[in-house]
Amino acid sequence: MRYFLTLLRAHLVCRLRSSAFWACALCFLLLAATLAAALPQENRLSLEVGLLPRGTWGEQVAGQLLSGEDFRYRRYTQRRELERDILTGTLHCGYLLEEGEVTALVTDGSYMRPLLDELVFTAANQVDAPTIALEFLRQSGQPTQGTAETFQRLSKTEPPMTVEVVELGKGAPLERLAQGGAQPLFYACLVTAFLASAVAAALLDSPRRQQALRQLAVLGGRRMGTALGSAAGELLLNIPVLAAAQLAAGVFLPNAYYPWQARAVLSAALAVLAALCYLAAGAARRFQRVLAVLLPLWCFGDVFFSGALIDPARLPYGLGALRLFSPAWYGLRLLESFL
Repeated sequence: MRYFLTLLRAHLVCRLRSSAFWACALCFLLLAATLAAALPQENRLSLEVGLLPRGTWGEQVAGQLLSGEDFRYRRYTQRRELERDILTGTLHCGYLLEEGEVTALVTDGSYMRPLLDELVFTAANQVDAPTIALEFLRQSGQPTQGTAETFQRLSKTEPPMTVEVVELGKGAPLERLAQGGAQPLFYACLVTAFLASAVAAALLDSPRRQQALRQLAVLGGRRMGTALGSAAGELLLNIPVLAAAQLAAGVFLPNAYYPWQARAVLSAALAVLAALCYLAAGAARRFQRVLAVLLPLWCFGDVFFSGALIDPARLPYGLGALRLFSPAWYGLRLLESFL
């Protein structure tokens, strides 16, 4: 135990005096703060629907939709403004309500359109139902007095049809997903950058120090104790650096998408993994040049296959399986498990 504590103290003192540690830590913190400030807090996913009513029929249908609580609707008077907001992502989609006709204005990202179509058609049917019933009674020779009033009274007194939505599996509600913005991309970059900084710090570390540790482990016959002491020291240094990065991110990302428990668990797991990466890179001195060349390529691949930009499972030729080698992918799955 004394050997472990002595080596731990020596590791902390040596690393705190190392310019490589401070350079990598400051670069990582600067990158985290820059990403948090540069990335948008809200994405272009919107669940608001635009309505452009024309004529009496269109006004009645729009009134039915605006009185409901299914979605957020926005009323428009000009089609050009409606189309502009749909193209810029302000609206999820839009509907042009003319006399007896409904025109849906959508984009490739309007994935909620089938449900929205049903809501619009239901509202249109509620407006048309009294007229259809009145015409049916007239053609069948039945009395038509009070038909409109009867429909109006029944629409207020009779219970409406309800739809129960049962969510299978874990997942964030759509409203919360719309507020997530680019935070998944931020945390994917955070995981990648911190692991890369750990490897870079090991590559920039003094060769004499690494050689002294190896000689101490071999000659002293305490390889496990030497590895554990170095790993524990690196772990203690990683925790405050990650805490500082989380504080810097909190300044620029006040509306956190992931709960604090998820971020705390991710920081703890990342601190342990970075310590192991530091030890592994320090032990592979013969492959220093190879690691230095492959490190930028690995950073790009780790973010690309993390799932923050695209779903890697949809990539062709089996490339989606590479996500299983991406620490950022596992980090995002860990964060999403708390939603």
